[in-house]
Amino acid sequence: MAPARSPQLRNKLRAKRRCTTTWSAAGLGLLCLTERETVTAVGCFGDSHTEGLYGAEWVSQLQRRLRRECVNFGRNAWTCASVERRVRQAPALEEAVLLAGTNDAMMELAARAGNEGMLSLYRTMNQLPAEYEPSRENFSKSFRSLLAAVRAPRVAVLSLPPLGEASEKSEAARLLEGYNEEIRRAVDDDTRERVTYVPFGEQLKGKSGEDFDASSSGFSQSIAQMFLHTALRRVPGIGPSFDTLGSFYGREVVHDKIHLTERSASLLVELLAEALAGPPAELADQSGSGQNDLGDGVARAVRRTGWALRLVPSKWRKDRALALEAVEKDAVALKFVAEELQQNAGFVCEAVSRNGDALRYVGSEFLWDLKVVQCAVRQNGLALRFAVPELRSDLSLVREATKSTPKAFAYACGPLKWDRPLVTEMLSLDGTLLQHLPQELRCDRDVVTAAVQQKGRAIMPGR
Repeated sequence: MAPARSPQLRNKLRAKRRCTTTWSAAGLGLLCLTERETVTAVGCFGDSHTEGLYGAEWVSQLQRRLRRECVNFGRNAWTCASVERRVRQAPALEEAVLLAGTNDAMMELAARAGNEGMLSLYRTMNQLPAEYEPSRENFSKSFRSLLAAVRAPRVAVLSLPPLGEASEKSEAARLLEGYNEEIRRAVDDDTRERVTYVPFGEQLKGKSGEDFDASSSGFSQSIAQMFLHTALRRVPGIGPSFDTLGSFYGREVVHDKIHLTERSASLLVELLAEALAGPPAELADQSGSGQNDLGDGVARAVRRTGWALRLVPSKWRKDRALALEAVEKDAVALKFVAEELQQNAGFVCEAVSRNGDALRYVGSEFLWDLKVVQCAVRQNGLALRFAVPELRSDLSLVREATKSTPKAFAYACGPLKWDRPLVTEMLSLDGTLLQHLPQELRCDRDVVTAAVQQKGRAIMPGR
Protein backbone atom coordinates (compact mmCIF):
# COMPACT_ATOMS: atom_id res chain seq x y z
CA MET A 1 0.00 0.00 0.00
CA ALA A 2 1.31 3.41 -0.86
CA PRO A 3 2.29 5.62 2.08
CA ALA A 4 -0.14 8.25 3.33
CA ARG A 5 0.38 11.65 1.79
CA SER A 6 2.03 14.16 4.12
CA PRO A 7 0.24 17.42 5.01
CA GLN A 8 2.95 19.32 3.14
CA LEU A 9 2.31 17.36 -0.03
CA ARG A 10 -1.42 17.76 0.35
CA ASN A 11 -0.95 21.50 0.58
CA LYS A 12 1.40 21.47 -2.39
CA LEU A 13 -1.11 19.67 -4.53
CA ARG A 14 -4.23 21.45 -3.37
CA ALA A 15 -6.50 21.42 -6.36
CA LYS A 16 -8.08 24.46 -7.94
CA ARG A 17 -11.49 24.47 -9.55
CA ARG A 18 -11.06 25.78 -13.05
CA CYS A 19 -11.90 25.16 -16.66
CA THR A 20 -9.51 22.62 -18.23
CA THR A 21 -8.30 23.09 -21.82
CA THR A 22 -7.30 20.47 -24.34
CA TRP A 23 -6.91 19.95 -28.09
CA SER A 24 -9.76 18.71 -30.22
CA ALA A 25 -9.43 15.40 -32.06
CA ALA A 26 -8.28 17.26 -35.14
CA GLY A 27 -5.66 19.13 -33.13
CA LEU A 28 -7.42 22.46 -33.76
CA GLY A 29 -9.41 24.77 -31.61
CA LEU A 30 -9.47 25.47 -27.89
CA LEU A 31 -12.14 23.41 -26.18
CA CYS A 32 -13.50 24.12 -22.74
CA LEU A 33 -14.30 20.89 -20.91
CA THR A 34 -16.35 20.35 -17.80
CA GLU A 35 -14.88 21.63 -14.59
CA ARG A 36 -12.80 19.23 -12.55
CA GLU A 37 -10.04 19.38 -10.01
CA THR A 38 -6.59 19.93 -11.45
CA VAL A 39 -3.24 21.08 -10.16
CA THR A 40 -0.52 23.03 -11.87
CA ALA A 41 2.10 20.32 -11.57
CA VAL A 42 3.87 17.54 -13.40
CA GLY A 43 3.39 14.20 -11.68
CA CYS A 44 6.32 11.79 -12.09
CA PHE A 45 5.28 8.18 -11.53
CA GLY A 46 7.44 5.10 -11.45
CA ASP A 47 9.82 2.92 -9.47
CA SER A 48 13.34 3.49 -8.08
CA HIS A 49 14.40 5.18 -11.34
CA THR A 50 11.92 7.93 -10.48
CA GLU A 51 12.39 7.94 -6.71
CA GLY A 52 16.07 8.72 -7.25
CA LEU A 53 17.43 7.22 -4.03
CA TYR A 54 19.58 4.42 -5.45
CA GLY A 55 20.36 6.15 -8.73
CA ALA A 56 20.70 9.67 -10.10
CA GLU A 57 17.78 11.87 -9.09
CA TRP A 58 16.13 13.63 -12.04
CA VAL A 59 12.73 14.95 -10.91
CA SER A 60 14.18 18.09 -9.29
CA GLN A 61 16.33 18.62 -12.40
CA LEU A 62 13.21 18.44 -14.54
CA GLN A 63 11.49 20.96 -12.28
CA ARG A 64 14.36 23.41 -12.69
CA ARG A 65 14.38 22.83 -16.43
CA LEU A 66 10.63 23.25 -16.93
CA ARG A 67 10.30 25.86 -14.20
CA ARG A 68 7.10 24.16 -13.17
CA GLU A 69 6.37 22.15 -10.06
CA CYS A 70 7.29 18.47 -10.52
CA VAL A 71 6.11 16.02 -7.88
CA ASN A 72 7.94 12.73 -7.30
CA PHE A 73 5.58 9.77 -6.94
CA GLY A 74 8.26 7.09 -7.44
CA ARG A 75 9.03 4.24 -5.06
CA ASN A 76 11.72 1.59 -5.03
CA ALA A 77 10.76 -1.96 -6.13
CA TRP A 78 7.34 -1.02 -7.51
CA THR A 79 5.99 -2.96 -10.45
CA CYS A 80 3.34 -1.51 -12.77
CA ALA A 81 0.62 -2.82 -10.46
CA SER A 82 1.93 -0.79 -7.51
CA VAL A 83 2.53 2.29 -9.64
CA GLU A 84 -1.08 2.07 -10.81
CA ARG A 85 -2.32 2.06 -7.21
CA ARG A 86 -0.33 5.23 -6.57
CA VAL A 87 -1.63 6.82 -9.75
CA ARG A 88 -5.22 6.20 -8.69
CA GLN A 89 -4.61 7.92 -5.35
CA ALA A 90 -2.95 10.98 -6.90
CA PRO A 91 -4.84 14.17 -7.77
CA ALA A 92 -5.54 15.07 -11.36
CA LEU A 93 -2.50 16.65 -12.99
CA GLU A 94 -1.94 18.87 -15.98
CA GLU A 95 0.99 16.71 -17.11
CA ALA A 96 2.43 13.37 -16.10
CA VAL A 97 5.61 11.37 -16.65
CA LEU A 98 5.55 7.59 -16.56
CA LEU A 99 8.64 5.37 -16.22
CA ALA A 100 7.57 1.92 -15.04
CA GLY A 101 8.27 -1.69 -15.90
CA THR A 102 11.88 -2.33 -14.89
CA ASN A 103 10.85 -4.40 -11.87
CA ASP A 104 8.37 -6.36 -13.99
CA ALA A 105 11.25 -7.15 -16.35
CA MET A 106 13.54 -8.18 -13.48
CA MET A 107 10.83 -10.49 -12.18
CA GLU A 108 10.64 -12.28 -15.52
CA LEU A 109 14.44 -12.55 -15.68
CA ALA A 110 14.42 -13.96 -12.13
CA ALA A 111 11.80 -16.53 -13.12
CA ARG A 112 13.93 -17.62 -16.07
CA ALA A 113 16.98 -17.89 -13.77
CA GLY A 114 15.08 -19.91 -11.15
CA ASN A 115 15.50 -17.21 -8.50
CA GLU A 116 12.42 -17.99 -6.40
CA GLY A 117 13.62 -15.84 -3.51
CA MET A 118 13.65 -12.72 -5.65
CA LEU A 119 10.26 -13.60 -7.14
CA SER A 120 8.71 -14.13 -3.73
CA LEU A 121 10.15 -10.83 -2.48
CA TYR A 122 8.73 -8.85 -5.40
CA ARG A 123 5.32 -10.52 -5.17
CA THR A 124 5.12 -9.63 -1.48
CA MET A 125 6.32 -6.03 -1.90
CA ASN A 126 3.84 -5.42 -4.71
CA GLN A 127 0.86 -7.31 -3.23
CA LEU A 128 0.81 -9.71 -6.15
CA PRO A 129 -0.84 -13.13 -5.87
CA ALA A 130 1.48 -16.01 -4.99
CA GLU A 131 0.58 -17.66 -8.29
CA TYR A 132 1.43 -14.56 -10.37
CA GLU A 133 3.87 -15.44 -13.15
CA PRO A 134 5.75 -12.58 -14.84
CA SER A 135 5.61 -12.52 -18.61
CA ARG A 136 5.52 -10.07 -21.50
CA GLU A 137 1.79 -10.67 -21.89
CA ASN A 138 1.06 -9.95 -18.23
CA PHE A 139 3.28 -6.88 -18.35
CA SER A 140 1.39 -5.56 -21.37
CA LYS A 141 -1.95 -5.91 -19.57
CA SER A 142 -0.60 -4.30 -16.42
CA PHE A 143 1.04 -1.40 -18.25
CA ARG A 144 -2.07 -0.65 -20.32
CA SER A 145 -4.15 -0.56 -17.15
CA LEU A 146 -1.61 1.77 -15.55
CA LEU A 147 -1.51 4.14 -18.52
CA ALA A 148 -5.30 4.32 -18.65
CA ALA A 149 -5.38 5.27 -14.96
CA VAL A 150 -3.16 8.35 -15.39
CA ARG A 151 -5.38 11.43 -15.10
CA ALA A 152 -3.59 14.04 -17.17
CA PRO A 153 -4.28 15.50 -20.63
CA ARG A 154 -0.58 15.27 -21.49
CA VAL A 155 1.48 12.19 -20.59
CA ALA A 156 5.12 11.48 -21.45
CA VAL A 157 5.80 7.73 -21.38
CA LEU A 158 9.47 6.75 -21.19
CA SER A 159 10.82 3.50 -22.56
CA LEU A 160 12.80 1.35 -20.13
CA PRO A 161 16.55 1.79 -19.67
CA PRO A 162 18.82 -1.25 -19.97
CA LEU A 163 19.65 -3.77 -17.27
CA GLY A 164 23.40 -4.21 -17.45
CA GLU A 165 25.34 -2.89 -20.43
CA ALA A 166 25.63 -5.99 -22.59
CA SER A 167 25.03 -6.15 -26.34
CA GLU A 168 21.60 -6.16 -27.93
CA LYS A 169 21.82 -9.94 -28.18
CA SER A 170 21.88 -10.51 -24.41
CA GLU A 171 18.87 -12.04 -22.71
CA ALA A 172 18.08 -8.91 -20.68
CA ALA A 173 18.42 -6.66 -23.75
CA ARG A 174 16.07 -8.82 -25.82
CA LEU A 175 13.50 -8.97 -23.03
CA LEU A 176 13.57 -5.19 -22.53
CA GLU A 177 13.25 -4.65 -26.26
CA GLY A 178 10.01 -6.64 -26.11
CA TYR A 179 8.76 -4.74 -23.07
CA ASN A 180 9.49 -1.42 -24.75
CA GLU A 181 7.58 -2.59 -27.81
CA GLU A 182 4.58 -3.24 -25.56
CA ILE A 183 4.93 0.25 -24.08
CA ARG A 184 5.04 1.78 -27.55
CA ARG A 185 1.95 -0.14 -28.64
CA ALA A 186 0.08 0.94 -25.51
CA VAL A 187 0.89 4.58 -26.27
CA ASP A 188 -0.12 4.18 -29.93
CA ASP A 189 -3.45 2.66 -28.88
CA ASP A 190 -4.23 5.34 -26.30
CA THR A 191 -7.05 7.56 -27.55
CA ARG A 192 -5.79 10.74 -25.87
CA GLU A 193 -4.21 13.23 -28.25
CA ARG A 194 -1.22 14.14 -26.11
CA VAL A 195 0.21 10.85 -24.88
CA THR A 196 3.78 10.62 -26.14
CA TYR A 197 6.28 7.79 -26.32
CA VAL A 198 9.75 9.00 -25.30
CA PRO A 199 12.54 6.70 -26.61
CA PHE A 200 14.77 6.88 -23.55
CA GLY A 201 16.10 3.32 -23.37
CA GLU A 202 16.86 3.25 -27.09
CA GLN A 203 19.35 6.10 -26.67
CA LEU A 204 21.30 4.57 -23.78
CA LYS A 205 24.29 2.59 -24.98
CA GLY A 206 26.71 1.36 -22.32
CA LYS A 207 30.24 0.18 -22.90
CA SER A 208 31.04 -2.26 -20.06
CA GLY A 209 29.55 -5.24 -21.93
CA GLU A 210 28.21 -6.73 -18.68
CA ASP A 211 24.94 -8.63 -18.82
CA PHE A 212 22.37 -8.47 -16.03
CA ASP A 213 22.45 -11.62 -13.90
CA ALA A 214 19.09 -12.35 -12.23
CA SER A 215 20.26 -15.53 -10.51
CA SER A 216 20.34 -15.52 -6.72
CA SER A 217 24.08 -14.80 -6.55
CA GLY A 218 24.07 -12.32 -9.44
CA PHE A 219 21.12 -10.33 -8.13
CA SER A 220 22.66 -10.26 -4.65
CA GLN A 221 25.84 -8.77 -6.09
CA SER A 222 23.90 -6.02 -7.87
CA ILE A 223 21.95 -5.20 -4.70
CA ALA A 224 25.18 -5.11 -2.66
CA GLN A 225 26.67 -2.65 -5.16
CA MET A 226 23.46 -0.64 -5.07
CA PHE A 227 23.70 -0.16 -1.28
CA LEU A 228 27.46 0.45 -1.34
CA HIS A 229 27.28 3.04 -4.11
CA THR A 230 24.33 4.77 -2.46
CA ALA A 231 26.14 4.95 0.87
CA LEU A 232 29.23 6.44 -0.79
CA ARG A 233 27.15 8.84 -2.86
CA ARG A 234 25.40 10.13 0.27
CA VAL A 235 28.60 10.93 2.18
CA PRO A 236 27.76 14.49 3.30
CA GLY A 237 29.33 17.12 1.14
CA ILE A 238 31.47 15.32 -1.38
CA GLY A 239 30.31 11.77 -1.99
CA PRO A 240 31.41 10.62 -5.47
CA SER A 241 28.83 10.75 -8.24
CA PHE A 242 27.12 7.66 -9.61
CA ASP A 243 28.98 8.44 -12.84
CA THR A 244 32.26 8.05 -10.96
CA LEU A 245 31.16 4.94 -9.07
CA GLY A 246 29.97 3.27 -12.26
CA SER A 247 33.21 4.13 -14.03
CA PHE A 248 35.13 1.90 -11.61
CA TYR A 249 33.49 -1.02 -13.48
CA GLY A 250 33.59 0.61 -16.90
CA ARG A 251 29.87 1.45 -16.76
CA GLU A 252 28.35 4.62 -18.19
CA VAL A 253 24.59 4.04 -18.18
CA VAL A 254 23.69 2.07 -15.02
CA HIS A 255 26.15 2.26 -12.13
CA ASP A 256 25.07 -1.02 -10.47
CA LYS A 257 23.60 -2.71 -13.58
CA ILE A 258 20.14 -1.41 -12.57
CA HIS A 259 20.05 2.27 -11.60
CA LEU A 260 20.84 5.38 -13.63
CA THR A 261 24.05 7.38 -13.61
CA GLU A 262 23.93 11.19 -13.74
CA ARG A 263 24.81 10.99 -17.44
CA SER A 264 21.70 8.88 -18.10
CA ALA A 265 19.52 11.10 -15.92
CA SER A 266 20.64 14.20 -17.83
CA LEU A 267 19.59 12.59 -21.09
CA LEU A 268 16.24 11.68 -19.54
CA VAL A 269 15.65 15.30 -18.50
CA GLU A 270 16.54 16.57 -21.98
CA LEU A 271 14.11 14.16 -23.61
CA LEU A 272 11.31 15.00 -21.18
CA ALA A 273 11.86 18.74 -21.52
CA GLU A 274 11.27 18.37 -25.25
CA ALA A 275 8.34 15.96 -24.87
CA LEU A 276 6.56 18.22 -22.38
CA ALA A 277 7.12 21.31 -24.46
CA GLY A 278 4.17 20.63 -26.74
CA PRO A 279 1.69 23.38 -27.55
CA PRO A 280 0.34 25.10 -24.44
CA ALA A 281 -3.38 25.77 -24.41
CA GLU A 282 -2.80 29.45 -25.13
CA LEU A 283 -1.39 28.55 -28.56
CA ALA A 284 -4.40 26.62 -29.75
CA ASP A 285 -5.83 27.86 -33.04
CA GLN A 286 -8.21 30.56 -31.93
CA SER A 287 -10.32 30.73 -35.04
CA GLY A 288 -12.15 34.00 -35.29
CA SER A 289 -9.73 35.76 -32.95
CA GLY A 290 -8.09 38.98 -33.97
CA GLN A 291 -4.35 39.45 -34.23
CA ASN A 292 -4.27 41.23 -30.88
CA ASP A 293 -5.99 38.30 -29.18
CA LEU A 294 -3.63 35.84 -30.82
CA GLY A 295 -0.63 37.94 -29.81
CA ASP A 296 -1.88 38.00 -26.22
CA GLY A 297 -2.16 34.21 -26.31
CA VAL A 298 1.44 33.89 -27.51
CA ALA A 299 2.67 36.19 -24.73
CA ARG A 300 0.76 34.23 -22.07
CA ALA A 301 2.12 30.94 -23.34
CA VAL A 302 5.72 32.19 -23.36
CA ARG A 303 5.36 33.62 -19.86
CA ARG A 304 4.16 30.22 -18.67
CA THR A 305 6.94 28.25 -20.35
CA GLY A 306 9.78 29.66 -22.44
CA TRP A 307 9.76 26.47 -24.50
CA ALA A 308 6.56 27.71 -26.13
CA LEU A 309 8.66 30.08 -28.24
CA ARG A 310 9.59 27.22 -30.57
CA LEU A 311 5.92 26.75 -31.43
CA VAL A 312 5.01 30.31 -32.38
CA PRO A 313 5.14 31.90 -35.84
CA SER A 314 8.49 33.40 -36.85
CA LYS A 315 7.31 36.99 -36.53
CA TRP A 316 7.00 36.61 -32.75
CA ARG A 317 10.42 34.97 -32.53
CA LYS A 318 11.85 38.24 -33.83
CA ASP A 319 10.26 40.20 -31.00
CA ARG A 320 13.20 41.16 -28.77
CA ALA A 321 11.16 41.76 -25.62
CA LEU A 322 9.21 38.51 -26.00
CA ALA A 323 12.41 36.57 -26.74
CA LEU A 324 14.10 37.93 -23.62
CA GLU A 325 11.06 37.06 -21.55
CA ALA A 326 11.15 33.51 -22.90
CA VAL A 327 14.87 33.08 -22.16
CA GLU A 328 14.41 34.43 -18.66
CA LYS A 329 11.74 31.79 -18.11
CA ASP A 330 13.63 28.93 -19.78
CA ALA A 331 17.25 29.12 -20.99
CA VAL A 332 16.66 26.72 -23.88
CA ALA A 333 14.30 29.25 -25.48
CA LEU A 334 17.43 30.94 -26.84
CA LYS A 335 17.62 28.13 -29.40
CA PHE A 336 14.27 29.23 -30.87
CA VAL A 337 14.61 33.00 -31.14
CA ALA A 338 15.10 34.48 -34.59
CA GLU A 339 18.53 33.94 -36.13
CA GLU A 340 19.24 37.66 -36.33
CA LEU A 341 18.78 37.91 -32.56
CA GLN A 342 20.96 34.85 -31.92
CA GLN A 343 23.78 36.56 -33.84
CA ASN A 344 23.35 39.92 -32.12
CA ALA A 345 26.00 40.36 -29.41
CA GLY A 346 23.91 42.94 -27.52
CA PHE A 347 20.89 40.67 -27.40
CA VAL A 348 22.97 37.64 -26.37
CA CYS A 349 24.56 39.62 -23.52
CA GLU A 350 21.19 40.74 -22.26
CA ALA A 351 19.76 37.22 -22.57
CA VAL A 352 22.50 35.56 -20.53
CA SER A 353 22.30 38.45 -18.02
CA ARG A 354 18.72 37.37 -17.36
CA ASN A 355 19.42 33.64 -17.31
CA GLY A 356 23.05 32.55 -17.06
CA ASP A 357 22.19 28.99 -18.09
CA ALA A 358 21.38 30.35 -21.56
CA LEU A 359 25.13 30.45 -22.18
CA ARG A 360 24.76 26.75 -23.00
CA TYR A 361 22.77 27.66 -26.11
CA VAL A 362 24.70 30.62 -27.53
CA GLY A 363 26.65 30.33 -30.77
CA SER A 364 30.17 28.93 -30.43
CA GLU A 365 31.70 32.32 -31.24
CA PHE A 366 30.14 33.81 -28.08
CA LEU A 367 31.67 31.13 -25.85
CA TRP A 368 35.00 32.88 -26.58
CA ASP A 369 33.55 36.32 -25.86
CA LEU A 370 34.70 37.41 -22.40
CA LYS A 371 31.98 40.05 -22.10
CA VAL A 372 29.20 37.55 -22.86
CA VAL A 373 30.57 34.97 -20.45
CA GLN A 374 30.99 37.62 -17.74
CA CYS A 375 27.33 38.59 -18.13
CA ALA A 376 26.34 34.96 -17.71
CA VAL A 377 28.45 34.18 -14.63
CA ARG A 378 27.32 37.35 -12.89
CA GLN A 379 23.77 36.04 -13.11
CA ASN A 380 24.69 32.42 -12.36
CA GLY A 381 28.24 31.49 -11.41
CA LEU A 382 27.71 27.89 -12.48
CA ALA A 383 27.34 29.08 -16.09
CA LEU A 384 31.14 29.07 -16.08
CA ARG A 385 30.97 25.40 -17.05
CA PHE A 386 29.74 26.31 -20.54
CA ALA A 387 32.66 28.61 -21.37
CA VAL A 388 35.69 27.44 -23.36
CA PRO A 389 38.65 26.14 -21.25
CA GLU A 390 40.73 29.18 -22.16
CA LEU A 391 38.23 31.48 -20.42
CA ARG A 392 37.79 29.10 -17.53
CA SER A 393 41.50 29.59 -16.92
CA ASP A 394 41.03 33.37 -16.59
CA LEU A 395 41.45 34.35 -12.94
CA SER A 396 39.28 37.47 -13.12
CA LEU A 397 36.42 35.55 -14.72
CA VAL A 398 36.65 32.71 -12.20
CA ARG A 399 36.58 35.22 -9.34
CA GLU A 400 33.52 36.85 -10.90
CA ALA A 401 31.79 33.47 -11.05
CA THR A 402 32.69 32.51 -7.49
CA LYS A 403 31.55 35.77 -5.88
CA SER A 404 28.05 34.46 -5.31
CA THR A 405 28.63 30.80 -6.16
CA PRO A 406 31.89 29.39 -4.75
CA LYS A 407 31.00 26.00 -6.26
CA ALA A 408 31.74 27.48 -9.68
CA PHE A 409 35.43 26.98 -8.93
CA ALA A 410 34.83 23.31 -9.75
CA TYR A 411 34.78 24.37 -13.43
CA ALA A 412 38.01 26.37 -13.35
CA CYS A 413 40.73 25.07 -15.66
CA GLY A 414 44.48 25.02 -16.09
CA PRO A 415 46.89 26.34 -13.48
CA LEU A 416 44.11 27.79 -11.33
CA LYS A 417 43.40 24.34 -9.89
CA TRP A 418 47.07 24.16 -8.82
CA ASP A 419 47.23 27.66 -7.29
CA ARG A 420 47.47 26.74 -3.60
CA PRO A 421 46.57 30.18 -2.15
CA LEU A 422 43.57 30.38 -4.48
CA VAL A 423 42.57 26.79 -3.78
CA THR A 424 42.78 27.37 -0.03
CA GLU A 425 40.67 30.52 -0.37
CA MET A 426 38.00 28.65 -2.33
CA LEU A 427 37.98 25.75 0.13
CA SER A 428 37.42 28.22 2.97
CA LEU A 429 34.18 29.16 1.20
CA ASP A 430 33.09 25.66 0.19
CA GLY A 431 34.94 22.61 1.48
CA THR A 432 33.14 20.29 -0.91
CA LEU A 433 35.31 21.68 -3.72
CA LEU A 434 37.98 19.27 -2.51
CA GLN A 435 36.58 16.55 -4.77
CA HIS A 436 37.22 18.71 -7.86
CA LEU A 437 40.93 19.24 -7.21
CA PRO A 438 43.80 17.27 -8.75
CA GLN A 439 44.60 14.02 -6.95
CA GLU A 440 47.89 15.38 -5.62
CA LEU A 441 46.16 18.26 -3.85
CA ARG A 442 43.43 16.01 -2.48
CA CYS A 443 46.20 14.15 -0.67
CA ASP A 444 47.86 17.33 0.64
CA ARG A 445 47.45 17.76 4.41
CA ASP A 446 47.12 21.56 4.33
CA VAL A 447 44.59 21.51 1.52
CA VAL A 448 42.48 18.80 3.16
CA THR A 449 42.65 20.66 6.48
CA ALA A 450 41.30 23.82 4.82
CA ALA A 451 38.41 21.84 3.39
CA VAL A 452 37.58 20.08 6.65
CA GLN A 453 37.67 23.33 8.59
CA GLN A 454 34.94 24.72 6.36
CA LYS A 455 33.02 21.47 5.92
CA GLY A 456 33.54 19.07 8.76
CA ARG A 457 33.02 15.96 6.65
CA ALA A 458 34.70 17.05 3.46
CA ILE A 459 36.59 13.78 3.09
CA MET A 460 36.69 11.89 -0.18
CA PRO A 461 35.89 8.19 0.08
CA GLY A 462 38.96 6.26 -0.98
CA ARG A 463 38.99 4.42 -4.23
